[in-house]
Formats: sequence, C-alpha cells, structure tokens
Amino acid sequence: MPQTLQNLLLSFGLAAWLGLGSSLLGQSSSNGLSVSTAISQSTLAQGEAATLQISINGATAELPGRIEAVGLDVIQVRNIPTRTRINGVESFTDRYLYQVTGNQPGDFTIPAVSISVGGATLTTEPIPIKIYRTTEETSTIDATKSAFAKLVLSKQSFYEGELVPFTLTAYVRGRNDVSEVISPRLEHESFVVRPFKDVRTDGAPVGDTYYSSANLPSMLFALKPGQHNLGPAKVSLRILSKSSRGGFGFGSLFARTDIRELVSNPVSVEVKPLPAGAPRSFTGGVGDFEVSHSASTDDVFVGDPISMTFRVSGVGNLRSLNEP
Repeated sequence: MPQTLQNLLLSFGLAAWLGLGSSLLGQSSSNGLSVSTAISQSTLAQGEAATLQISINGATAELPGRIEAVGLDVIQVRNIPTRTRINGVESFTDRYLYQVTGNQPGDFTIPAVSISVGGATLTTEPIPIKIYRTTEETSTIDATKSAFAKLVLSKQSFYEGELVPFTLTAYVRGRNDVSEVISPRLEHESFVVRPFKDVRTDGAPVGDTYYSSANLPSMLFALKPGQHNLGPAKVSLRILSKSSRGGFGFGSLFARTDIRELVSNPVSVEVKPLPAGAPRSFTGGVGDFEVSHSASTDDVFVGDPISMTFRVSGVGNLRSLNEP
C-alpha cells in the first residue's frame, strides 16, 4: 500500500477512535496549533464511564493525569501520538483519552484546561456532564442510547434461600459490535450471587435501530427477608469503534476497540421469610426436590456391612442442603 494512503487511513481510523456516539465539543487555535475536545456521551448513569478525548494538533504537550472537576472523576487512561504525511505534508496530532465517571446525581462541568504548547496557550471548552440515578423507570430500552445494560429477574417476590434465575444483558448499537465481555458483577450484602459463567451473544432491532447484545444468565438467593433494592449491576464491554464498523470501505482494516462500562437498572424485590412449622431436621434447602436412594448390594448375610447412597435432585438451592 502506498505510504501516503496508509497514513491517510491511519489518520482516519484514529480520528474515529472514540467509537460510539462521540461528538466534537470545541476547538481553540493559535499560531497554527489547535486543540479540540470530544466526548463519547455527556449524560451518564451513576458509575457509568464516558471517554473524553483532547486532541492537540501541530505539536506535543503534557496534559495532567487527572482533571479536577467537582462531582466527577476525570482520569487520563491513554496517550496516542500520531504522525502522518499526506502529499508530502507532515502533520502531528497528540491525543489524550480520559475516563469520566460520576457517583452522585446532578449537573456538573469538566472545566476548561489551559495547555502550554509551542510558546502558545491553548484552552479547551468547558464540558457539561449530567449524572442521573438509575431507577426501574430509566431502564426502558431506548434506541437513542448507544449502549446500555438491563437487569431482569425471573421473579421479584420469593422466599429467603430460594434460588432465583436472572439475566444481565448489555446492548450496543450496531451489528456484531460486542467484542468481549469483561467483569460482569452484581453485589449485595444480603444476597449470594452465582458467578457469571455463560455469555450468549445475540442481536435484535429496537425500533428502527439494531442492537448487538450479550446475555449473561446466572442465579442468586437471599440471605434474609425484607424489601431490598438489588443492583445496579455493572458490566464492562470491549466494543468495536466506528472505524472498525466501516467507513469509506476501509473499516475492516482497523479492528479498533474501546472499553465501555455500563450500569444497569436496579430491581426492587420482596424476600419472604420461610413459613413457620419447619421440621427440626430442616437445614435451609428451598426448592422442589426429590430424594432417591440405593444400596451397594441387595444380597447380604446378617451382620455384613453395606453402603447406602442418597441422591437429592430437583430445582432449588442445593448448596444450602446439609448432610442428614
């Protein structure tokens, strides 16, 4: 491939590196140097992460590892210097990527950042960020979102110790855009959650938009009765960026990925206490079980030892059963 075309494609791929839903927010220039900012999304659920990109065109610069912003964590995660030559003209762009998260609901601002470069001072534009608290109402599948997660339980009223299936599903706009599922987690001090061991990828249209999905089934049981808010669950995805989904016929050459952390809706559940009157031998097993038994032999003499095997099968929380 000619060097000029190769550099052009590299420049195009990196320019689209942010991936889903990024938007250019502002640009400042001086003496042939310029700085621009773009963010993947400006409305986030608590704990959800967005990617901020600050691009310096024409020179290199040192940017802070952390941008101080009230109510937000803005942490530098990557630096991507890029040098290109097109038609004999060389250009240089220094890109800094920051992860943006917020843990309290409200309206916040990433402040302007002043950058000294090449004897000039460039200043980014302030960026407004809205952080919202996830509720069951905000969990509605919305085709305006580029990515989101949904937590669904098979039932929302169940007994203490009862094993309940549930599914955590991550949705990403586009076909076959989920490259890898990383660290799904659902934690609550009053529940035991089985590890996520199975990932089922799928996809379906939502309105006029197609979403890739990663379904993560698992099970949980409650340790004590009462009303509980379960979740939100969190899941990180490695997703294909815009440059990998195709652009001017060159998308397949750039298998670039981005990591997004998604936050699901919470789910309100009622955990009922076990009915009174359980036998003294009850050890906590809740479910629909059958007990069978067998002997090592059915032909013995008086006084000969034999082995008995008892087998418990069925649907329920078998791990809570103790030996008789």
